[in-house]
Amino acid sequence: MKGTIKHVPRPVKDNHLDIVYGREVANHQKMLPLDGSSISRLVGTQYGQAGFAIVAASRIAVRKREENEKASKELYAAIRNSEFCFVPAFGRFVEKDRFGRLVNSVEDTAAIVFSQDRNGHPIPFERLREFALGLGKKYYQDVVLIKAPNENPKLVVTRDYFDHVVGDTYEELGGEWRLEDLTQEFFRKMVRREAKQYRFTFAEQFLNPTFTTLNEGHIRYLNGEVFLRPKAAEGLEARV
Repeated sequence: MKGTIKHVPRPVKDNHLDIVYGREVANHQKMLPLDGSSISRLVGTQYGQAGFAIVAASRIAVRKREENEKASKELYAAIRNSEFCFVPAFGRFVEKDRFGRLVNSVEDTAAIVFSQDRNGHPIPFERLREFALGLGKKYYQDVVLIKAPNENPKLVVTRDYFDHVVGDTYEELGGEWRLEDLTQEFFRKMVRREAKQYRFTFAEQFLNPTFTTLNEGHIRYLNGEVFLRPKAAEGLEARV
């Protein structure tokens, strides 16, 4: 048994740990920016060398917020109960009026799943590929992002449609890509693929905060989450 994080209700939602763990938690810290600085402190070169996938469960253009949150909680439960370690990523999408004024915003999530376990031991990449494709199919996603070792990242089809079948490469992303670039590109495509004229546009992306107690940190580690330790988070500006 991996344990559970203590349940405490709170009026203001500072972060999305509740999405990852399926219940409200005691950590009130705000999210941290997902950028080159935070990613280098978070994973360095340790995780990406073995390969990774980026997966999501929501469809913000066609489902209600509550339905997307339910699907995302189920997605994270499946990942937490798997053999893989992961980083939860969160993207903020905004809607502006014709004068450029902000009228609405919504936050969504995608998981970066590595072909390693929580102790850094490598797992055969094909197992991660099949796991990611299965999640994409289950939650009716068009594609997942697959980055195999020594290969360019690819958007891979998770369901049969038009002239594609499951496992086909929909798009190969050539050139040099950093992990933070790939999460941003994935978030952008989450909106683009659903409606070309969809009113929301991608604005920014975030990571979960560091832990506030040793018990919380231990539970998050046991569940396979890769997160910033307090010293590593120093100097990063929390999300307002």
